[in-house]
Amino acid sequence: MQSANTIIISICIALTASQNLFAEVVNVPNDFETIQTAISGEGTEDGDTVLVAPGNYSENIDFHSKDIVVGSLFLTTGDTTYIDSTIIDGGSFGTVVTFENGETRDACINGFTITNGASEGNGGGIRCSNSSPTIRFCKIIDNYARTRGGGLSCEPDAHPRIEYCRIEHNRVGSGGGGIWVGQSSNPEILSCIIDDNEATWNGGGVNMFDNCRPVIRNCSIRGNTANSSGGGIMVSLDCQPSIENCLISGNFANDRGGGIMVERGAFPFIRHCVMAGNMTEGFDGWHIAMVDNSDAFMLNSNITWAPIFGWTPAIYLLASDFIAVNSIIYGDSPLTITVDNAASVTVSHCDIAGGRRSISADDSAQVRWLDGNIAASPQFIDYNNGDYHLSEGSPCIDAGTAFFIWEDDTLVNLSPADYHGNAPDMGAFESDYSAIPISPSTPPLSFTISPAYPNPFNSAFRLNYQLPAASKVSIVLIDNTGRELRTLDRGFMSAGEYRLVWDAAGLPAGCYFLRLKAGGLSRVQKVVLEK
Repeated sequence: MQSANTIIISICIALTASQNLFAEVVNVPNDFETIQTAISGEGTEDGDTVLVAPGNYSENIDFHSKDIVVGSLFLTTGDTTYIDSTIIDGGSFGTVVTFENGETRDACINGFTITNGASEGNGGGIRCSNSSPTIRFCKIIDNYARTRGGGLSCEPDAHPRIEYCRIEHNRVGSGGGGIWVGQSSNPEILSCIIDDNEATWNGGGVNMFDNCRPVIRNCSIRGNTANSSGGGIMVSLDCQPSIENCLISGNFANDRGGGIMVERGAFPFIRHCVMAGNMTEGFDGWHIAMVDNSDAFMLNSNITWAPIFGWTPAIYLLASDFIAVNSIIYGDSPLTITVDNAASVTVSHCDIAGGRRSISADDSAQVRWLDGNIAASPQFIDYNNGDYHLSEGSPCIDAGTAFFIWEDDTLVNLSPADYHGNAPDMGAFESDYSAIPISPSTPPLSFTISPAYPNPFNSAFRLNYQLPAASKVSIVLIDNTGRELRTLDRGFMSAGEYRLVWDAAGLPAGCYFLRLKAGGLSRVQKVVLEK
């Protein structure tokens, strides 16, 4: 059986070839001795694929505006060993891979180890300038840039898609040890590992500067070092990144912001992230430091463990505004948040170690302690080993809010299908329980099932039901012929009110029926799936 990666890769090749009915596959070294000669060859056109056999290729390549795919045999086999055995070695002479002539997403490099680049300018491993290529399944390791982007640089107006890459052990003489994003560039950085990179100045892992709108999603940013600020991430000068579902841990900054540094009017959106074990030698934010009229919004995230010595706060704010909703800030040094010099912090439906008194603010600062905040142990499953999911019975379950508006901006507007139970949980991870008793101590008078919501639905629906007595429960989804398709819930449940959220992934659009049986009684209702 083919692996999922192999199937996806085969589809990608087919789609690329379909753009050019005369697309060809050329082989290195059989057809061309080097990768660059294969790219530059007169017979190589947009839509073609350059397929590279395993080996160590000592060269620096430039796509020269060609929208072609350059891939190792990983491209056709899905065998990850080809990523390690197919090496493009820059020989400490310039950038290893260059995109700078308007290449589009159809220009793709896939399945290589890219190493030993040494640029006097930007981008030791890869440089993207005025281009939007695709960079997939590559190891970008042990590269150096004197100016910006030890591993990879995006500047100016560069919008690459970077996914499933390892960006490790790169160094830079200024900013962005792993990745530099600058001058109106908007890359998508997806499912990447950005570890153990070093910046002489700012942004050990990622540095964003000057009006950029990158997306960083499902990434691990760990063990990076900045000799100034932003050990993991630096966000500066009007940049507005979206940082989602990321682990930001074990990063170090000599000055400010061990995890994230925000400055000069920047505004990151941080959602479903975990920040743990970051540190700084300064006194300004183990995990987050913000200065120079910046803003940040953090939703459903965890800020947790840090090396505890001194009084360095987890979050430090100077003339900046920070909003946290549905988040957990717990387990750090006693002074959780410091707010200085006309800064403000707004906290709603969060679990904060020490509560309101753990926020230190000077006379010019504002602390807005809104509804729904608690100061209780979040009861993580395994705090000491980094499992920050919530245990059953955690006070953070159902303790968040689905709707939050601030200064006429709707910052949170979740549908019931976005969470389980009565309300969203606090923290980065929604609890795994599919049915949560709402009021087990007050049994309802009768067996009832409320209408599914939303209905029609396009991905998931939410269902409420009530049991007047302990009962054996079965909830089944059936089609319009009466065939049972899925069992949504089953088991012996105590008296009480329950809510179930169910995802219809994999089902075609159409009409279905829910059949709930409990205690010898049965209820049926119609639901409509739209896609």
